[in-house]
Amino acid sequence: MDGKPFRFVSGAFHYFRALPGSWRQILRSIRAAGLNVVETYIEWSTHEPTEGQYTWDGIANLEQFIQIAQEEDLYVILRPGPYICAERDMGGFPYWLHTKYPNIKLRTYDLESYIRNEAVLFTNDGPDQLACGRIPGVLATLDFGAVGNPDNYWQKLRKYQPKGPLVNAEFYPGWLTHWMEPLARVATGPVVSQLRKMLQQGANVNFYMFHGGTNFAFTSGANDGGPGRFNTDITSYDYDAPLDEAGDPTSKYFAIRDAVLETPGYLCPVGYQK
Repeated sequence: MDGKPFRFVSGAFHYFRALPGSWRQILRSIRAAGLNVVETYIEWSTHEPTEGQYTWDGIANLEQFIQIAQEEDLYVILRPGPYICAERDMGGFPYWLHTKYPNIKLRTYDLESYIRNEAVLFTNDGPDQLACGRIPGVLATLDFGAVGNPDNYWQKLRKYQPKGPLVNAEFYPGWLTHWMEPLARVATGPVVSQLRKMLQQGANVNFYMFHGGTNFAFTSGANDGGPGRFNTDITSYDYDAPLDEAGDPTSKYFAIRDAVLETPGYLCPVGYQK
């Protein structure tokens, strides 16, 4: 960045899953853990709940969220829709699309009809998806959690992208929970061990999620559980994240903080005292 080497250690925090009054404290906690970037989706249905009527205040005040992040010494990665997934109702699409386009098919399995064997779908996901091709000039990244050896993932990345930064765009320190399931839990030890390996390799990492928050009102979505299974997500998006649903630090938070701040050559936040 600005002609100098730059590496990010980022945490996902969706502004629409927390009340504005809590944004600063959560962002400050992200920075205090040694992270230098916050990542968030931009959700279409949050900002245009009714066709032609836009909202940018309250929980939808994206500009304020970015300003607070800047004040807390964080860069911001924005991930605009229209489709965001994120276990949100209709994947972030507004409901009125069904009224305006009654014959619309959302997330159809008829892939060949949609892409005509020409469009490239994947520049980021699991290692195997990169075999589908990527958009020229666009950085290819991977998503993976605490399972497996990162060296194997990077080798697959290098097969399709010989040069450029190593990026785990979604590193999963926790997981989501559906109704009728026990709360998802991911052990801290493997998460921290995997993180240390990636940092030692000079990789860039984005935690998905670092703070999960809450699916307010009827905004929680669902996942495809296979034939005949429709897995609805619960209101809580705690995600077993380093910062819990209330924004409070967990033991996982402190273990991750120590791993990040002990990385040689990685700058601590201003004012941090070991």
